[in-house]
Amino acid sequence: MHKTLFSDDELWIAICTGDEPAFKQLFDRYWVRLYNTANSYLKDKEASEEVVHDVFLNIWQRRQELKINSFPNFLLTAIRYQ
Repeated sequence: MHKTLFSDDELWIAICTGDEPAFKQLFDRYWVRLYNTANSYLKDKEASEEVVHDVFLNIWQRRQELKINSFPNFLLTAIRYQ
C-alpha cells in the first residue's frame, strides 16, 4: 500500500477539521523526537511518555484555537514548558 506523505501544514489544516488519520500521521512523525527531547530533560521513561502524550492531547483538544506556524518549533517548545 502506498502511503501519501503530507506536509505539516497540510496535516494541520486537516487536523483543524477533526481529521484523526492526519493527527495520527503527525503524532507518528514527531513522537520519537519529542520523547527523546523530554527524556533528555526528565531522565525518566514513563514521565517522558506522559509529557509527550499530554502535549499531543492538548493539541487535539485545542486544534480549533491554536495557530501553529512551525510544528517542530511549537512541539519542542511545548515539551520544554510541559
